[in-house]
Amino acid sequence: MLTIVLVSFHSEDLINNFLKRINNKFPVIIIENSLNYKLKKIIKKKYKNTKIIIPQKNIGIPKALNLGIKKSKTKYIFITSPDVIIYANTIKKLLKLANKNKNFSLLAPSYKNEKKYTNYQIFSKKVKKNKVIEVDWIDNNFILNKTEFTKKVFDENIFMYYETHDLCKRISRFQKKMYVSKDLKFIHLNSSSTNNKFSFLNKINRNWHYNFSKFYYFKKHYGRLFALKKIFPNIIRSLKSIIKYRIYNDKINYELSKAELLGVIYSVFEMSPSFRPFELIKFKKMNYLKNYE
Repeated sequence: MLTIVLVSFHSEDLINNFLKRINNKFPVIIIENSLNYKLKKIIKKKYKNTKIIIPQKNIGIPKALNLGIKKSKTKYIFITSPDVIIYANTIKKLLKLANKNKNFSLLAPSYKNEKKYTNYQIFSKKVKKNKVIEVDWIDNNFILNKTEFTKKVFDENIFMYYETHDLCKRISRFQKKMYVSKDLKFIHLNSSSTNNKFSFLNKINRNWHYNFSKFYYFKKHYGRLFALKKIFPNIIRSLKSIIKYRIYNDKINYELSKAELLGVIYSVFEMSPSFRPFELIKFKKMNYLKNYE
């Protein structure tokens, strides 16, 4: 059997659409990081096979996924996100492939809009008999073989972004297998998990945590000097943007650029990725945010 685990943050409509497509065919565990108890009540009434866990605070994606994996009772866990379109029948076929191949860490369908995401799944030339291809990296939407992991699956020092990069890097280091089915497809809606009314705060969040996680990932796997080299263009770009938007009094882009630089600073000086723009009252008081709420 298989359990579906996903993390939600102000993703009410997408969650409902996702569960309609699954239609109670599999147990689902949702970690709701926006503390939306109303959504929990609605889902509990409509979908008997779905469990929503609400932490006391927003714990980020890796920690939430680890919690969902821990709570699941099946060997196989299907890790996905609200902005993915996939159907129960596709997951059933993917589960059949998992049972045939068995010795793997991750097994994924491929992007239906594959040309747009050519860098997301790197295909090797090695094709197995059971219609799967061995790959170097899987970005999103995969079956995880729980028995292949003795410790926590995702690195909880990351709040969001690069968590799957890190997972795949560790899998490769231990020479374990990752497979993709070219026949089974899904669609990724691309960065649309959070409700549009939070678009500005979402962009602030993205800029801060993407840069934090980028430096952290490269430092962890390649060393501090290599990480500084990789993050240097981000530093220069954000500094230029801060000066430019300050001069032109463009407060929106100024805040976005500042978030980008602060994410780097926090990571370089090994501080906690504690930035939570959705929880900061000061953002709600900014007059120029009225068009974004």
